[in-house]
Amino acid sequence: MVGVDANGSVRVCESYDDFFRRRDVHKSVTSLIKLNPTWSSKRMAMLDGRQVKCTTFDEGSVWIHGLDTLPLAVRRRLATSRFNICPTCVDIDTRRNGTPTIKLYFVVIASIERVLEQAERRFNNVTAPDTGAFK
Repeated sequence: MVGVDANGSVRVCESYDDFFRRRDVHKSVTSLIKLNPTWSSKRMAMLDGRQVKCTTFDEGSVWIHGLDTLPLAVRRRLATSRFNICPTCVDIDTRRNGTPTIKLYFVVIASIERVLEQAERRFNNVTAPDTGAFK
């Protein structure tokens, strides 16, 4: 679920339900992730040749220093992302949501990816690829 709060920040609801958990033993853990509203903007979704998705729309030379401060697992996760997401922006959004942990970094990255995919579909009329699963 994606929404916008009174401050204009994008909020994404993440659920961590495991498929094999019993309902009566474990309750659903839900976390509300607060993201920069720029992630869902039309300007971010436009396919204008920019290589990096950065909320300040800066060149790489401005934010590349932030990559060295991230843990190795987070850098690898960013490298495997469909979008080339600015590491400094990820760090900023992670710190907005609490004390940075590997798990929190991963949740923020997944939330950013989902918001970017939704913005891309909304503004660029891009549909998900047909896998042929429902034919």
